[in-house]
Amino acid sequence: NSSYNATGYNTLDNYANASQGGNVIRISADGTIETVFNVGFGSFSGDVDFSNNYYLRRNNNRYARIDLATGSFVNIDFAGPGGGPADVAYDQFGGEEYLIGFSGGGTLYRYNITTQTKVNVSLPGLPGGGFGATWTDSNGRLFTFNNNNGILYEVSDYYTSSPNFVQVGVGVPSGNND
Repeated sequence: NSSYNATGYNTLDNYANASQGGNVIRISADGTIETVFNVGFGSFSGDVDFSNNYYLRRNNNRYARIDLATGSFVNIDFAGPGGGPADVAYDQFGGEEYLIGFSGGGTLYRYNITTQTKVNVSLPGLPGGGFGATWTDSNGRLFTFNNNNGILYEVSDYYTSSPNFVQVGVGVPSGNND
């Protein structure tokens, strides 16, 4: 199939969802792809929450929350500074929901879905380049991939004003990830 992006794993049905043109697609474990809905827009940044919703970036301060059961969506506008990441990971902390991403300018973007606010946190020393894949694992750890140098980082303390990052792997530099 043609290129897709904004891929997120849905723990409720064991499929990955992604944006392909104006379509939301579902990807099975064997790689089979099916179109689930046409929402009329595509995105390169998104993830799936724990309640069957898929978030897709519309612009730096707006994400659409798509109900994966019906295909209906609402836009969520975030108050806060400009700029935005190339990808986000969904997470929960302190009873609130978040989308978290990074930019090559050394910035962590933390979108609070619950309060519809956004903050940008400086990460001095984070190398430049696009960060085209960001995700959490089953233990709640947060990772991001630098497209330009192929380095994989684990980020900790990302709900504080002083997040930390450490290299945990290296891959092939690529803009085709997520």
